[in-house]
Amino acid sequence: TIIKPRSLVFHFSENSVASLKFYIACIESKAIPLLLSTQTDSELIKQLIDKYQPNYLVVPDQLVNLFEGQVLLKNLDYNLIKISDQVHEIYHDLALLLPTSGSTGSPKLVRHSYQNVESSASNVKQFFNIHSTDRAFAFLPMFYTMGLSVIHSYLKAGASVLLVKASMTDAKFWSLLKSGGATSLTGVPYSFEILKKMRFFRMKLPQLRLITQ
Repeated sequence: TIIKPRSLVFHFSENSVASLKFYIACIESKAIPLLLSTQTDSELIKQLIDKYQPNYLVVPDQLVNLFEGQVLLKNLDYNLIKISDQVHEIYHDLALLLPTSGSTGSPKLVRHSYQNVESSASNVKQFFNIHSTDRAFAFLPMFYTMGLSVIHSYLKAGASVLLVKASMTDAKFWSLLKSGGATSLTGVPYSFEILKKMRFFRMKLPQLRLITQ
């Protein structure tokens, strides 16, 4: 594999096929991705790179020129950049790093183990009775714990995930919700404030069987 096991990867994620493919590649190769927003403040990015010394960056085309390093691989509009050969001593069960919900200006991270990721996906799958025929409307960002939980649990069930980059006020969001055959939708409290204003609860969405917060 191109990505070395137990290396550290800063993944500037979007809800897209290419972004998800690189994330899965990291997990499969036993590298540790830190999922970040593509809108992360440049000063915070510098702090994080200085503090954690990542080996690779996964970035969309629009961010490539912000970083120095060797582009090892390109898939659709995403790129794998190598920036360091730093050897990290990393706990064997560490699978994933996520920024905390309130740490937009802080380099603190939440650590997830392989066991944690696996157990959480299995529990959500079982609790909500997710089947392979289900289709999750995944509009929460991948770098949100809840957004990633939706992806994990539906992939665990062999189900489909509709990756949505459009904002809730974008016509594309509503077009995909109506045409994509979504069977579930997961949001945060603020999401439902917007949905209510957009008259979501009056819409005819016969395939949508599960709404979670």
